[in-house]
Order: sequence, then structure tokens, then C-alpha cells
Amino acid sequence: MKQHSKLAEQLGLKVTEIGLIEVGQSEHGVGFTSIDGLFVAGDASNASAPSIPSAVADGNVVGATVNLELSQEAFENS
Repeated sequence: MKQHSKLAEQLGLKVTEIGLIEVGQSEHGVGFTSIDGLFVAGDASNASAPSIPSAVADGNVVGATVNLELSQEAFENS
């Protein structure tokens, strides 16, 4: 599998030699990119196998991570 979009590189994300976005994990979850606040899931990332079921599962887990991150943000006017 090879990523054909140049969006990741245009955004300045760390990518593998075949163009997949490098993602990391922390105690808060998965899907973190080299840009703070930008998450990636599915076939664009190097975290899961390139298949529809894997992409759906990865999206679910990364979505939960984003939800956790947003719920922990300090909001102005709170």
C-alpha cells in the first residue's frame, strides 16, 4: 500500500517512506501525530493494517482519544 496524497507532507507531518503518517500513543490513547492537536486514523496512518475493518476500529479508538483530549482541555469562559 502506498499513500498517494501529499497532504501529510504539506502539513509537515512525519511520514514513513511509503507516505503513511507516523502516529504515536500515550497513556491517553492513540492516533497522535507530530502536530499537537492533529490526530489520524485508518489507512492514512502506520498504526493499523490496511483494511476496512481495521480502519473502522482504529477510527473508533482514535475518536475516543480525541474525546478524552477535548474533555481535558481548559476552556476559556468555564
